[in-house]
Amino acid sequence: MGQPKKYDEKCKHVSFSLPISVIENLKIISHLKQKNQTQLILELIRKEIESNSDKIEMYRELMK
Repeated sequence: MGQPKKYDEKCKHVSFSLPISVIENLKIISHLKQKNQTQLILELIRKEIESNSDKIEMYRELMK
């Protein structure tokens, strides 16, 4: 019951501070793109992860 799952994996709540102007712009951009703020931030982070996937994998190998 309840809302359907949004993600294929477990999620963890994160809390951080942003300048008020960034928050205001985030609200506007998310409204323009018809996404909620979490979806927009996640999309931007995923794009960054994808563009740096080689570096991320190399870093993971170093941490083993």
